[in-house]
Amino acid sequence: MNKEKIRILAKVMLVAGSMTIGAKIPYSLMDVPGTFQTFFLCLTALLFTRWEVLSGQALYLILGIFFPVFSHEIYHGQAVFMGYSAGYIYGFLPAAFLVSWMVKGEKADLFTLISMAVMAHFTVLLFGITWLHFHENMEWNKALFQGGIIFLPGAFMKSALAGVLVFLMHRYVLKNKKLTA
Repeated sequence: MNKEKIRILAKVMLVAGSMTIGAKIPYSLMDVPGTFQTFFLCLTALLFTRWEVLSGQALYLILGIFFPVFSHEIYHGQAVFMGYSAGYIYGFLPAAFLVSWMVKGEKADLFTLISMAVMAHFTVLLFGITWLHFHENMEWNKALFQGGIIFLPGAFMKSALAGVLVFLMHRYVLKNKKLTA
């Protein structure tokens, strides 16, 4: 296997691994619990190509069939993919793809990076809210508040953190190099 393929495989595994680690790091902001899954989703989507990110997210979802990689839950498989928070999990793939496709692993200004991360969070929240309404039979206004609005402070915090980190990486670590393969 050549170096390029190894580098791509390492990035795919890094995406899945960082999502798993992020799922195990809880926080509470204004009494609303959360994890750092979407922070790592944004970070990797802003740094890697869309195919590396999409492959890594797909690997993460496949791992979730067999192992408890999502959040602090001990469940995996159908219990997670049909559960209360499944909509958010289904939103990971489109959110990561959309952001990585728009940024394309290129150096971007801070505002663009943070905006892309916010867009990723909004995508995940949209999937979660929709799931709560249709699968959990929750009224739209309740799903919007309990499944979206209360998570906005955390989403903005993680978006800003991911955007600033990627901006600093491009400025001081990568120095005009791409992180893409």
